[in-house]
Amino acid sequence: MSGVDIGDSWVRKGAVDSVLSFLSPSPVSVGSAAMRLAPSSLSPDTVREVQGIAEAIAKAGGTPLAVAKDGKLLGVIHLKDIVKGRHPASASPNCAAWAIRTVMITGDNPMTCCRNRGGSRCR
Repeated sequence: MSGVDIGDSWVRKGAVDSVLSFLSPSPVSVGSAAMRLAPSSLSPDTVREVQGIAEAIAKAGGTPLAVAKDGKLLGVIHLKDIVKGRHPASASPNCAAWAIRTVMITGDNPMTCCRNRGGSRCR
């Protein structure tokens, strides 16, 4: 998660779970310090809805990114990673024919990785 503080205002963006955790009323570590955020207005139903949206984005091959400002969740953005050049999924069958096992290493959600690899050998 990253963001910016400007005067008394702040904006944070990052993985949905990280932003939801940041908005929780529990203590949050920031570097070596800990701070307590004001109680969030996120109801359990809202949290479930946001997590569902993030899951749908990941299943579609995108990366969900949550954005919050001054203690309020603004929304979830669907980032679409464009694979440039040869797509890893198209290379996999050729490699398999030569008994070469391919591996995709990514920081993305596992569902996003699986979708972008064409659904093959995802864990």
